[in-house]
Amino acid sequence: WYNIQQDPKEIGEAQADWIIAHSKGKARVVVTSHCEFQIACEKAHATEARIKECKGCEVLEFSTTPISEAAQRQPALVSAWVQKYGTPLYITSVADYTADFQVPPLRAGGVAPGEVILVSAAGNRSAYERIRAGDQYQLVTVSEPHPEQGYQVIDEFNRAFHGQPPSGWHQRPYLVTPDNVN
Repeated sequence: WYNIQQDPKEIGEAQADWIIAHSKGKARVVVTSHCEFQIACEKAHATEARIKECKGCEVLEFSTTPISEAAQRQPALVSAWVQKYGTPLYITSVADYTADFQVPPLRAGGVAPGEVILVSAAGNRSAYERIRAGDQYQLVTVSEPHPEQGYQVIDEFNRAFHGQPPSGWHQRPYLVTPDNVN
């Protein structure tokens, strides 16, 4: 088999690198995942490991919530993290849908955007809307361009059907931020 998608480790490292740069090496981070799938856990552990390499940064907690329980558990967890760790705080997630459940308790709790910064992955429409709108807590998503990946799958199939080796290409992480969201 051949993987044309982004390397989960590279995605996690890209998230961490952005956080380290944005915080000027002083990030306090809660890393979240849903470890039902190895790819998700691998992304999150790569984020955690890279943050731990930063001498002035701190991983406060590693949290995993099953996908089916995210809507119920994330709001309470986010509120608890803000109370327990204070702000400023970065919260990472392996998928943007998690941020869908993290924003409402921040808003309801009166937490100012910029005090808690959400860094996710996948490139969901809701993530783009939050990033584009500003003041919505989420500043970054590591977008996965599914249409481009679809074209690449066809190319790889054509190579295989003609006895050629895989191209060796895979998508590198692409960070969508307020500067390039449009």
